[in-house]
Amino acid sequence: MVIHDRSYARWDGERDRPVRGAWVILDRGVTTGLSQIFKRKFFGQILSFAAFGPFLFALGMLYLAFFFQANPEYAEFAQGLGESGLIEIVTPNADNIWGYFLVVQLWVCLVLCVLVGSSLVAEDRRINALELYLSRPVTVLQYILGKLSVMATFLALVTVLPVGLILLVQAFLTGFEPEEFARLVDLAWRSILAGGLFVGMLSLLVVTASALASRARNAAILWIGFLVILEGLVTNQLRDEFLTPAVNLTSIHFNLGRCMASILGNETELALYPDLPVSWSGAVLAGWGLLCTVLLLRKVRPVEVVA
Repeated sequence: MVIHDRSYARWDGERDRPVRGAWVILDRGVTTGLSQIFKRKFFGQILSFAAFGPFLFALGMLYLAFFFQANPEYAEFAQGLGESGLIEIVTPNADNIWGYFLVVQLWVCLVLCVLVGSSLVAEDRRINALELYLSRPVTVLQYILGKLSVMATFLALVTVLPVGLILLVQAFLTGFEPEEFARLVDLAWRSILAGGLFVGMLSLLVVTASALASRARNAAILWIGFLVILEGLVTNQLRDEFLTPAVNLTSIHFNLGRCMASILGNETELALYPDLPVSWSGAVLAGWGLLCTVLLLRKVRPVEVVA
C-alpha cells in the first residue's frame, strides 16, 4: 500500500481552545457501552425490560387511577384499585423512592456495572491505551471524570431519570395543587441528591475495580468477589459473632441505605437502627470514596517517554 507524503500541513484551529477530554471519553464510552449491552439483542431486550419495567408499571397505574377517579362511572374500579394497595406502592414518596433505588433497581445496576463498568479502565490498560489518552492535552482528572461519567450515565438512566419522570407525571395529574406540588418539589431535589450519592458511589467502586485489573473479565470477577465477600461473608459473620448493630457499618449497602434514607426523609428505614447515627455511615462512605480515589490516582498516571 502506497503512503503519499503530504509534507507539512498547517493547523488552522485555535491553539488556546480548551480540550474537553472528559466529554470525548464520555461520548465514546456510552457508545461502546450500548454496543456491549445490545451485542446480543435478546439479552439487551430482557435487560431493558427489567430496567424500565417497574417504571412503566408505576406510570400505568398512576394514569389508570387518574382515569378512574376522573370518570364517575368507574368509581367502583377506582375503589377496588385503591383497596388493592397498588396505588400506595407506585405513589412517589420517600419510602417508595428509597425502595426503588436500593431494592428494585439494585440488581439491574449491578449487572450494568459488570457489563459496562468492568471494561472502562481495564481494557485501556490491556491494550496500553493509557499512554495515548494521557498524552497532552487530556489530563488524568479529565480521564477519570470521563470514565466515571460513562458509568454514572447508565446508572442514572435507570434510576434518577425514571424517578424524575414519575414526580413530573404526578405533578401533572394532581393539577399542580400548591400543597402537593410543594411536596413533590421537595421530594425531587431530595431524590436528585440521594440518587447522586447512589450513582456516584457505585460508579466510583466499579471504576476503581476496573483500574485494578488488566482485563475486563478480571475486573468483573474482582467487582463481584468484593461484593460477595464484603456483603455476604464479612458482614454476616461479624453480625453472628458480635450481635451488635454497629457491625452493619462494614456493609456498603447498609451505609448507602442509611445516608439515602436521611436525605429522602425516610423515617421508616432510619427507625430500624436508632442507636446508629447516620453520620457514622456517612464517614464510612467517605472513607471508601477516599480509598477509591487514591487507588485511581495511583493506577491512572501519565507515562513520560524520555529519548
